[in-house]
Amino acid sequence: MSPPVPQQVLTVSDSPSTPKRVRLTWPPRALGLGPPLNLVTLSREQRAGFGRRALESIALAIAGALVVAAIDQVFFGGETARRTPALNLHPTPVARVAITFIGGFLEELFFRVFFATAVASVVWLALRRPVGQPAVPVAQWAGIIAAAIYVGVWHTTMGDAPSNNARVIAVNAVSNLLYGWTYWRRGLELSALTHGVLNATLYLGLPFLH
Repeated sequence: MSPPVPQQVLTVSDSPSTPKRVRLTWPPRALGLGPPLNLVTLSREQRAGFGRRALESIALAIAGALVVAAIDQVFFGGETARRTPALNLHPTPVARVAITFIGGFLEELFFRVFFATAVASVVWLALRRPVGQPAVPVAQWAGIIAAAIYVGVWHTTMGDAPSNNARVIAVNAVSNLLYGWTYWRRGLELSALTHGVLNATLYLGLPFLH
């Protein structure tokens, strides 16, 4: 039998002789994969297939980058590709990979671990009694979609002209749907990996579409 998954524990008591243990986890156990922050490497059972899932996530990330590039070409005339610096310009390819993985990890911490999980938790608490078990996927997808929209809108504040808002929201929201699905199904580590690989693929590949 595998050891119990590490969890935060809060001990409360009505009197010194009757302690009660209240387990606090984030995401809530009904929504998440079990370990704190959906860190699946903390679970021996889930670590067993981690390598295979990581390879699958890399493949999905590359496929997702192709979808984003296609959306940019078909609906926005390749504007995102034109705005991506050529590979012989700053930053260097190595720096681009580092930027995408570090930035991707930080975004996963905020947009998935905090924001999407908070939205999903509120929806789940509202629906769990009247709806029952179907409240779980509904809550998860509510968090995924809310975070995808939030990310897209947030990126519009980075200096682009308002005429570019639809493009910025679309290309960011599409990729963030994949990150959100990965977070709930495969854990934080693989959502961060997917985020880094997809963005690195775009950052290195879009210059060839100039």
